[in-house]
Amino acid sequence: MPFDPAAFKNAEGDFAYDEPPSAGEFETRLTKSDIITANKDGRQSVKLTWTVLSGFARDHEWGSWHTLEALDRQGEPSGGLAITKRTLRDLGIDVDRVDGIVDLRRELDRVTGVDYVVETAKNGQWWNTKVLRPLEQTAMPAIPPGPRPSNAIYGSDAPEAQSPTGQGILGPDEVRRDLQKDPNASDIPGAGPGEFQHAPARGEIDPETGEPIPF
Repeated sequence: MPFDPAAFKNAEGDFAYDEPPSAGEFETRLTKSDIITANKDGRQSVKLTWTVLSGFARDHEWGSWHTLEALDRQGEPSGGLAITKRTLRDLGIDVDRVDGIVDLRRELDRVTGVDYVVETAKNGQWWNTKVLRPLEQTAMPAIPPGPRPSNAIYGSDAPEAQSPTGQGILGPDEVRRDLQKDPNASDIPGAGPGEFQHAPARGEIDPETGEPIPF
């Protein structure tokens, strides 16, 4: 498409490079994580790079910095390290298992590429980025359970199993016994496999002798 000057002039995006678009909540991806060592004084910090996934600032990136130093530049205890620890925990890092830079680097690699909802706010001249929660995919609506099949073993679409005794629908124990039954076994008490499969009646032909059964 040709360049559209009007759309160009009206496009939102009047925000600074490497700063959040505005104060508020954003769906983002942690696209990069670095452990930075300052050349001047050797102080270390973590830089997290966020990319907006949706809305007017989609694809905009900015970085948030998180100190790894327990003391500030004046040598006084600082609360910054505790904030860094909380941020890393909110990313899903097991901070209690981080015993050195190598552990921290491995944990950062594990969460890089994960999507999060973050909240941005300006504090004086500085921007703060707070991790609120992982960005989860929209869950499919639950399908309400249908009527329970009358015989789960045979399946809801199959006809209900009938009792061999003619007393109605098979109970669970009868179904189990029926399924476990040897198909070659006789239903005559005391008969072995391959023998009569039903009680013989007078006049039937004996398969062994070929003669009519006399009883």
